[in-house]
Amino acid sequence: MKEKMRAFMTGRYGMDSLGQFLSRLSLALLVTAILLRQSGAARALSVMACILLVLCYFRIFSRNTNARVRENYAFYMVRQNTVGRIKAAFGRLRDHNSHCFFKCPSCGQMVRVPKGRGLIDITCPKCRCEFREKS
Repeated sequence: MKEKMRAFMTGRYGMDSLGQFLSRLSLALLVTAILLRQSGAARALSVMACILLVLCYFRIFSRNTNARVRENYAFYMVRQNTVGRIKAAFGRLRDHNSHCFFKCPSCGQMVRVPKGRGLIDITCPKCRCEFREKS
């Protein structure tokens, strides 16, 4: 049986991080649908969960590995951008008592400066643009 499964999966894509995310999301949707019981939203969540599971298994058994790798890379980039923005927001929240945050007018880079220094010249570390702000 183990050899038959190995032979069946030869050349197929298998599980990756996008597949894991899809399966976990479908499980969460199913649990939510069970908790909501007989409402219309529960039916909609159940249908969405089933669609995500079908998509997950389609990706697992797919032989088009190049397309699956591109999909996983796109998912990875979206996840990294989202996680980076969340971490930056929590960092700004943590430091809001002692620092001010300004966006560079030239490149949009977020610059952190100490509070209580009055009107100061700020140099962007990314593009070296200078601008004045009150901290």
